[in-house]
Amino acid sequence: MLCMAGCIKDEAPNAEADILSIYFEESILSRYTIQYNPAYDTTIGAYPLEVRVKIGTDLTSLAPLFTLTDGATISPASGSVQDFSSGGVTYNVTSQDGKWVKTYLVTIEEQTVADIPLEYHFEEADSVIGIFYTADPYQVLIDRDEDLGLELEWCSGNAGYNWAKTTSASTDDYPTCLYDDGYIGKCAKLTTKDTGSLGEMAGMPIAAGNMFMGSFDMTNAIKAPLESTIFGINFCYKPLSVSGYFKYEAGEEYYENGEYTDTKDQMSIYALFYEGASTYDSDGNAIDDFSLDGNIGDYDYEDDHMVALAIYDNPHETDEWTYFEMEFDYDRYGKIIDENKLLNGVYKISIVFAASDQGGHFMGAPGSTLLIDEVTLTIEE
Repeated sequence: MLCMAGCIKDEAPNAEADILSIYFEESILSRYTIQYNPAYDTTIGAYPLEVRVKIGTDLTSLAPLFTLTDGATISPASGSVQDFSSGGVTYNVTSQDGKWVKTYLVTIEEQTVADIPLEYHFEEADSVIGIFYTADPYQVLIDRDEDLGLELEWCSGNAGYNWAKTTSASTDDYPTCLYDDGYIGKCAKLTTKDTGSLGEMAGMPIAAGNMFMGSFDMTNAIKAPLESTIFGINFCYKPLSVSGYFKYEAGEEYYENGEYTDTKDQMSIYALFYEGASTYDSDGNAIDDFSLDGNIGDYDYEDDHMVALAIYDNPHETDEWTYFEMEFDYDRYGKIIDENKLLNGVYKISIVFAASDQGGHFMGAPGSTLLIDEVTLTIEE
Protein backbone atom coordinates (compact mmCIF):
# COMPACT_ATOMS: atom_id res chain seq x y z
CA MET A 1 0.00 0.00 0.00
CA LEU A 2 2.78 2.42 0.93
CA CYS A 3 4.67 1.52 -2.25
CA MET A 4 1.59 2.13 -4.38
CA ALA A 5 0.94 5.46 -2.70
CA GLY A 6 4.54 6.49 -3.23
CA CYS A 7 4.41 5.59 -6.90
CA ILE A 8 1.23 7.58 -7.44
CA LYS A 9 2.60 10.55 -5.55
CA ASP A 10 5.80 10.61 -7.60
CA GLU A 11 4.02 10.41 -10.98
CA ALA A 12 4.91 13.41 -13.15
CA PRO A 13 2.12 15.87 -14.01
CA ASN A 14 0.56 15.41 -17.44
CA ALA A 15 2.18 17.51 -20.19
CA GLU A 16 -0.68 17.11 -22.70
CA ALA A 17 -3.03 19.99 -23.50
CA ASP A 18 -5.64 18.60 -25.87
CA ILE A 19 -9.38 18.92 -26.42
CA LEU A 20 -10.58 15.33 -26.70
CA SER A 21 -14.27 15.95 -27.35
CA ILE A 22 -16.97 18.59 -27.34
CA TYR A 23 -20.62 18.18 -26.38
CA PHE A 24 -23.65 20.08 -25.10
CA GLU A 25 -26.16 19.47 -22.32
CA GLU A 26 -28.92 19.68 -24.92
CA SER A 27 -29.01 17.45 -27.99
CA ILE A 28 -28.11 20.06 -30.59
CA LEU A 29 -25.19 18.41 -32.39
CA SER A 30 -26.20 17.55 -35.94
CA ARG A 31 -23.48 14.97 -36.54
CA TYR A 32 -21.43 12.63 -34.39
CA THR A 33 -18.31 13.66 -36.32
CA ILE A 34 -16.64 16.96 -35.48
CA GLN A 35 -14.15 18.38 -37.94
CA TYR A 36 -10.88 18.77 -36.06
CA ASN A 37 -7.61 19.60 -37.78
CA PRO A 38 -4.70 18.43 -35.60
CA ALA A 39 -2.32 20.70 -37.53
CA TYR A 40 -1.66 24.19 -36.26
CA ASP A 41 -3.07 26.77 -38.67
CA THR A 42 -0.66 29.69 -38.85
CA THR A 43 -3.22 31.89 -40.63
CA ILE A 44 -5.47 31.89 -37.55
CA GLY A 45 -2.83 31.19 -34.93
CA ALA A 46 -4.70 28.21 -33.50
CA TYR A 47 -5.83 24.64 -33.96
CA PRO A 48 -9.19 24.80 -35.82
CA LEU A 49 -12.14 22.83 -34.46
CA GLU A 50 -15.41 23.02 -36.41
CA VAL A 51 -18.76 21.89 -35.02
CA ARG A 52 -22.13 21.54 -36.75
CA VAL A 53 -25.40 21.96 -34.84
CA LYS A 54 -29.04 21.51 -35.79
CA ILE A 55 -30.75 24.08 -37.99
CA GLY A 56 -32.43 26.76 -35.86
CA THR A 57 -29.92 26.63 -33.00
CA ASP A 58 -29.27 30.02 -31.38
CA LEU A 59 -25.57 30.58 -32.02
CA THR A 60 -25.47 33.70 -29.84
CA SER A 61 -25.75 31.77 -26.59
CA LEU A 62 -24.04 28.38 -26.55
CA ALA A 63 -22.25 26.65 -23.69
CA PRO A 64 -20.01 23.91 -25.12
CA LEU A 65 -18.61 21.33 -22.73
CA PHE A 66 -15.11 19.95 -23.30
CA THR A 67 -13.35 16.74 -22.40
CA LEU A 68 -9.64 17.46 -21.94
CA THR A 69 -6.51 15.43 -21.35
CA ASP A 70 -6.00 14.52 -17.67
CA GLY A 71 -5.41 17.51 -15.45
CA ALA A 72 -5.64 20.11 -18.22
CA THR A 73 -7.67 23.30 -17.82
CA ILE A 74 -9.43 25.44 -20.42
CA SER A 75 -10.19 29.15 -20.73
CA PRO A 76 -12.90 30.32 -21.25
CA ALA A 77 -14.22 27.68 -18.89
CA SER A 78 -15.96 24.56 -20.10
CA GLY A 79 -19.71 25.14 -19.94
CA SER A 80 -19.48 28.92 -20.07
CA VAL A 81 -21.89 30.72 -22.41
CA GLN A 82 -20.30 32.16 -25.56
CA ASP A 83 -21.45 33.93 -28.73
CA PHE A 84 -20.56 31.94 -31.87
CA SER A 85 -22.77 33.91 -34.28
CA SER A 86 -20.06 36.13 -35.74
CA GLY A 87 -17.15 33.68 -35.94
CA GLY A 88 -15.12 31.38 -33.76
CA VAL A 89 -14.26 31.61 -30.09
CA THR A 90 -10.64 31.18 -29.01
CA TYR A 91 -9.95 28.68 -26.21
CA ASN A 92 -6.62 28.13 -24.45
CA VAL A 93 -5.90 24.71 -22.97
CA THR A 94 -3.14 24.51 -20.35
CA SER A 95 -1.47 21.22 -19.47
CA GLN A 96 -1.52 19.84 -15.95
CA ASP A 97 2.16 20.67 -15.44
CA GLY A 98 1.51 24.25 -16.56
CA LYS A 99 4.29 24.21 -19.14
CA TRP A 100 2.22 23.86 -22.31
CA VAL A 101 -0.65 25.86 -23.76
CA LYS A 102 -2.59 25.01 -26.92
CA THR A 103 -4.85 27.56 -28.57
CA TYR A 104 -8.00 26.35 -30.34
CA LEU A 105 -10.36 28.30 -32.55
CA VAL A 106 -13.78 26.70 -32.12
CA THR A 107 -16.38 27.58 -34.76
CA ILE A 108 -19.98 26.42 -34.50
CA GLU A 109 -22.31 26.58 -37.50
CA GLU A 110 -25.79 25.36 -38.31
CA GLN A 111 -26.00 22.15 -40.29
CA THR A 112 -26.62 22.94 -43.95
CA VAL A 113 -29.47 21.26 -45.83
CA ALA A 114 -27.18 18.35 -46.64
CA ASP A 115 -23.49 17.53 -46.57
CA ILE A 116 -23.63 17.16 -50.34
CA PRO A 117 -25.38 19.15 -53.05
CA LEU A 118 -28.91 18.04 -53.88
CA GLU A 119 -28.79 19.10 -57.53
CA TYR A 120 -26.38 17.63 -60.06
CA HIS A 121 -25.69 19.47 -63.32
CA PHE A 122 -22.50 17.70 -64.48
CA GLU A 123 -20.71 20.81 -65.72
CA GLU A 124 -17.32 20.35 -64.02
CA ALA A 125 -14.61 17.72 -63.75
CA ASP A 126 -11.10 17.39 -62.37
CA SER A 127 -8.40 15.71 -64.45
CA VAL A 128 -6.63 12.82 -62.72
CA ILE A 129 -3.45 11.11 -63.89
CA GLY A 130 -3.86 7.38 -63.38
CA ILE A 131 -1.42 4.62 -62.53
CA PHE A 132 -0.08 4.59 -66.07
CA TYR A 133 1.20 8.12 -66.46
CA THR A 134 1.68 7.80 -70.23
CA ALA A 135 -2.09 7.51 -70.70
CA ASP A 136 -4.16 10.68 -70.88
CA PRO A 137 -5.77 11.82 -67.61
CA TYR A 138 -9.29 10.68 -66.81
CA GLN A 139 -12.06 12.85 -65.40
CA VAL A 140 -13.65 12.89 -61.97
CA LEU A 141 -17.02 14.62 -62.28
CA ILE A 142 -17.79 17.19 -59.59
CA ASP A 143 -20.97 18.98 -58.54
CA ARG A 144 -20.89 22.01 -56.27
CA ASP A 145 -23.35 24.19 -54.41
CA GLU A 146 -21.43 27.44 -54.13
CA ASP A 147 -24.03 29.10 -51.88
CA LEU A 148 -23.80 26.37 -49.24
CA GLY A 149 -20.15 25.51 -49.81
CA LEU A 150 -20.96 21.87 -50.63
CA GLU A 151 -19.19 19.56 -53.05
CA LEU A 152 -19.66 16.03 -54.37
CA GLU A 153 -17.09 14.02 -56.29
CA TRP A 154 -18.75 11.28 -58.33
CA CYS A 155 -16.94 7.97 -58.30
CA SER A 156 -16.52 5.68 -61.32
CA GLY A 157 -14.41 2.83 -62.65
CA ASN A 158 -12.16 5.15 -64.67
CA ALA A 159 -9.12 4.24 -62.56
CA GLY A 160 -9.57 0.57 -63.43
CA TYR A 161 -9.93 1.37 -67.11
CA ASN A 162 -6.70 3.38 -66.93
CA TRP A 163 -4.95 0.24 -65.69
CA ALA A 164 -6.45 -1.95 -68.40
CA LYS A 165 -5.94 0.33 -71.41
CA THR A 166 -2.66 2.01 -70.36
CA THR A 167 -1.27 4.17 -73.19
CA SER A 168 -4.22 3.83 -75.58
CA ALA A 169 -6.78 5.69 -73.49
CA SER A 170 -7.54 9.33 -74.29
CA THR A 171 -9.54 11.44 -71.85
CA ASP A 172 -12.73 11.21 -73.93
CA ASP A 173 -12.20 7.47 -74.35
CA TYR A 174 -12.72 6.63 -70.67
CA PRO A 175 -16.06 5.06 -69.67
CA THR A 176 -17.11 8.11 -67.64
CA CYS A 177 -16.57 11.68 -68.80
CA LEU A 178 -18.25 15.02 -69.47
CA TYR A 179 -20.10 15.48 -72.74
CA ASP A 180 -20.97 18.81 -74.35
CA ASP A 181 -24.46 17.97 -75.66
CA GLY A 182 -26.44 17.86 -72.40
CA TYR A 183 -30.04 18.59 -71.58
CA ILE A 184 -28.73 21.90 -70.27
CA GLY A 185 -25.09 22.69 -70.98
CA LYS A 186 -22.87 19.66 -70.43
CA CYS A 187 -23.86 16.25 -69.09
CA ALA A 188 -22.37 12.98 -67.83
CA LYS A 189 -21.55 10.44 -70.52
CA LEU A 190 -21.30 6.78 -69.47
CA THR A 191 -20.12 4.35 -72.14
CA THR A 192 -19.36 0.65 -71.92
CA LYS A 193 -15.87 0.02 -73.32
CA ASP A 194 -13.79 -2.89 -74.55
CA THR A 195 -10.72 -3.08 -72.27
CA GLY A 196 -8.43 -4.71 -74.84
CA SER A 197 -5.98 -7.58 -74.48
CA LEU A 198 -4.79 -6.73 -70.97
CA GLY A 199 -8.34 -6.54 -69.66
CA GLU A 200 -9.15 -9.80 -71.43
CA MET A 201 -6.22 -11.57 -69.79
CA ALA A 202 -7.28 -10.27 -66.38
CA GLY A 203 -10.83 -11.58 -66.89
CA MET A 204 -12.20 -8.04 -67.29
CA PRO A 205 -13.01 -7.82 -71.00
CA ILE A 206 -15.31 -4.80 -70.70
CA ALA A 207 -15.68 -1.75 -68.49
CA ALA A 208 -19.21 -0.46 -68.06
CA GLY A 209 -19.66 3.28 -67.99
CA ASN A 210 -20.80 3.99 -64.44
CA MET A 211 -21.06 6.74 -61.88
CA PHE A 212 -22.05 6.54 -58.23
CA MET A 213 -21.80 8.09 -54.79
CA GLY A 214 -19.13 6.20 -52.91
CA SER A 215 -15.56 5.07 -53.53
CA PHE A 216 -13.56 2.63 -55.61
CA ASP A 217 -10.78 0.54 -54.07
CA MET A 218 -8.28 0.22 -56.89
CA THR A 219 -5.88 -1.82 -54.73
CA ASN A 220 -8.35 -4.71 -54.66
CA ALA A 221 -10.09 -4.17 -58.00
CA ILE A 222 -8.41 -6.95 -59.95
CA LYS A 223 -9.02 -9.65 -57.36
CA ALA A 224 -12.47 -8.57 -56.16
CA PRO A 225 -14.02 -5.92 -58.43
CA LEU A 226 -17.52 -6.03 -56.93
CA GLU A 227 -16.19 -5.71 -53.39
CA SER A 228 -14.01 -2.81 -54.56
CA THR A 229 -17.07 -0.86 -55.69
CA ILE A 230 -18.19 0.73 -52.42
CA PHE A 231 -21.57 2.44 -52.39
CA GLY A 232 -22.60 5.16 -49.97
CA ILE A 233 -21.71 8.42 -48.29
CA ASN A 234 -23.03 9.62 -44.93
CA PHE A 235 -26.29 11.55 -45.21
CA CYS A 236 -28.30 13.37 -42.53
CA TYR A 237 -31.71 13.60 -44.18
CA LYS A 238 -34.50 11.32 -45.33
CA PRO A 239 -34.41 11.00 -49.13
CA LEU A 240 -37.75 10.94 -50.93
CA SER A 241 -36.96 10.68 -54.64
CA VAL A 242 -34.41 11.05 -57.42
CA SER A 243 -35.29 12.64 -60.75
CA GLY A 244 -33.48 13.81 -63.87
CA TYR A 245 -33.07 13.34 -67.62
CA PHE A 246 -31.40 10.64 -69.70
CA LYS A 247 -30.68 9.38 -73.19
CA TYR A 248 -29.71 5.79 -73.87
CA GLU A 249 -28.44 3.72 -76.77
CA ALA A 250 -27.49 0.05 -76.38
CA GLY A 251 -24.37 -1.27 -78.09
CA GLU A 252 -24.69 -3.63 -81.04
CA GLU A 253 -23.05 -6.78 -79.64
CA TYR A 254 -23.43 -8.05 -76.09
CA TYR A 255 -20.40 -9.71 -74.50
CA GLU A 256 -20.98 -12.51 -71.96
CA ASN A 257 -19.22 -15.70 -70.94
CA GLY A 258 -16.34 -15.14 -73.32
CA GLU A 259 -18.34 -14.49 -76.47
CA TYR A 260 -20.69 -12.08 -78.16
CA THR A 261 -24.40 -12.91 -78.12
CA ASP A 262 -27.67 -11.37 -79.30
CA THR A 263 -28.64 -10.36 -75.74
CA LYS A 264 -29.86 -6.77 -75.54
CA ASP A 265 -27.95 -4.53 -73.19
CA GLN A 266 -29.83 -2.49 -70.61
CA MET A 267 -29.03 0.59 -68.57
CA SER A 268 -29.53 0.89 -64.82
CA ILE A 269 -30.48 3.76 -62.50
CA TYR A 270 -31.12 3.19 -58.79
CA ALA A 271 -30.43 4.62 -55.35
CA LEU A 272 -29.69 3.01 -51.98
CA PHE A 273 -30.43 4.35 -48.51
CA TYR A 274 -29.07 2.19 -45.69
CA GLU A 275 -27.67 2.07 -42.18
CA GLY A 276 -23.93 2.59 -42.29
CA ALA A 277 -23.12 0.86 -39.00
CA SER A 278 -23.66 -2.54 -37.37
CA THR A 279 -22.79 -2.03 -33.70
CA TYR A 280 -23.36 0.78 -31.20
CA ASP A 281 -22.16 1.67 -27.70
CA SER A 282 -24.43 2.00 -24.66
CA ASP A 283 -25.26 5.59 -25.61
CA GLY A 284 -26.36 4.58 -29.10
CA ASN A 285 -23.28 5.96 -30.86
CA ALA A 286 -21.99 4.01 -33.85
CA ILE A 287 -18.67 2.29 -33.13
CA ASP A 288 -18.06 0.77 -36.54
CA ASP A 289 -18.54 1.66 -40.17
CA PHE A 290 -20.40 -0.42 -42.74
CA SER A 291 -20.74 0.03 -46.49
CA LEU A 292 -22.63 -1.89 -49.15
CA ASP A 293 -20.67 -2.90 -52.23
CA GLY A 294 -21.23 -3.94 -55.82
CA ASN A 295 -22.70 -7.28 -54.79
CA ILE A 296 -25.96 -5.72 -53.61
CA GLY A 297 -27.60 -6.08 -57.03
CA ASP A 298 -26.95 -9.83 -57.05
CA TYR A 299 -28.82 -10.07 -53.75
CA ASP A 300 -31.84 -8.31 -55.30
CA TYR A 301 -30.96 -5.33 -53.10
CA GLU A 302 -31.68 -7.36 -49.96
CA ASP A 303 -29.48 -6.71 -46.95
CA ASP A 304 -30.19 -6.24 -43.24
CA HIS A 305 -28.77 -2.71 -43.45
CA MET A 306 -31.09 -1.56 -46.24
CA VAL A 307 -33.72 1.03 -45.30
CA ALA A 308 -35.11 2.16 -48.67
CA LEU A 309 -34.57 1.56 -52.37
CA ALA A 310 -35.36 3.74 -55.37
CA ILE A 311 -35.11 2.07 -58.75
CA TYR A 312 -36.04 3.26 -62.24
CA ASP A 313 -38.28 0.51 -63.59
CA ASN A 314 -38.56 1.63 -67.21
CA PRO A 315 -35.05 1.47 -68.68
CA HIS A 316 -35.23 1.83 -72.46
CA GLU A 317 -33.45 3.23 -75.47
CA THR A 318 -34.26 6.80 -76.44
CA ASP A 319 -32.50 9.38 -78.58
CA GLU A 320 -34.42 12.22 -76.92
CA TRP A 321 -33.88 13.60 -73.46
CA THR A 322 -36.32 11.68 -71.29
CA TYR A 323 -37.44 12.61 -67.79
CA PHE A 324 -37.20 9.97 -65.06
CA GLU A 325 -38.30 9.97 -61.45
CA MET A 326 -38.02 7.23 -58.85
CA GLU A 327 -39.28 7.31 -55.28
CA PHE A 328 -37.60 5.67 -52.32
CA ASP A 329 -39.62 2.65 -51.19
CA TYR A 330 -39.54 2.46 -47.37
CA ASP A 331 -42.22 -0.22 -47.16
CA ARG A 332 -40.06 -2.85 -48.83
CA TYR A 333 -37.78 -3.32 -45.81
CA GLY A 334 -40.20 -2.38 -43.06
CA LYS A 335 -37.69 -0.11 -41.36
CA ILE A 336 -38.41 3.00 -39.30
CA ILE A 337 -35.80 5.73 -39.47
CA ASP A 338 -34.11 6.45 -36.15
CA GLU A 339 -34.06 10.26 -35.92
CA ASN A 340 -30.99 10.27 -33.68
CA LYS A 341 -29.05 8.10 -36.12
CA LEU A 342 -30.21 10.31 -38.97
CA LEU A 343 -28.98 13.49 -37.27
CA ASN A 344 -25.71 11.79 -36.38
CA GLY A 345 -24.99 10.84 -39.98
CA VAL A 346 -25.17 7.07 -39.47
CA TYR A 347 -27.26 6.47 -42.59
CA LYS A 348 -25.67 6.42 -46.04
CA ILE A 349 -26.97 7.17 -49.52
CA SER A 350 -25.77 6.27 -52.99
CA ILE A 351 -27.21 7.13 -56.40
CA VAL A 352 -25.96 4.76 -59.10
CA PHE A 353 -25.95 5.06 -62.90
CA ALA A 354 -24.67 2.39 -65.31
CA ALA A 355 -24.67 1.99 -69.08
CA SER A 356 -24.75 -1.82 -68.67
CA ASP A 357 -26.70 -3.22 -65.76
CA GLN A 358 -24.52 -6.37 -65.62
CA GLY A 359 -21.28 -4.47 -66.07
CA GLY A 360 -20.08 -5.51 -62.62
CA HIS A 361 -19.88 -9.06 -63.97
CA PHE A 362 -18.12 -7.81 -67.13
CA MET A 363 -21.15 -8.42 -69.27
CA GLY A 364 -22.50 -5.76 -71.59
CA ALA A 365 -22.32 -4.31 -75.07
CA PRO A 366 -19.35 -2.10 -75.91
CA GLY A 367 -20.73 1.17 -77.16
CA SER A 368 -23.76 1.21 -74.86
CA THR A 369 -24.08 4.87 -73.92
CA LEU A 370 -26.08 6.50 -71.12
CA LEU A 371 -26.25 10.29 -70.94
CA ILE A 372 -27.38 11.78 -67.61
CA ASP A 373 -28.18 15.38 -66.76
CA GLU A 374 -30.01 17.72 -64.36
CA VAL A 375 -30.50 15.21 -61.56
CA THR A 376 -32.25 16.24 -58.33
CA LEU A 377 -32.26 14.44 -54.98
CA THR A 378 -35.41 15.43 -53.07
CA ILE A 379 -35.37 15.16 -49.27
CA GLU A 380 -37.91 15.49 -46.49
CA GLU A 381 -37.68 19.00 -45.10
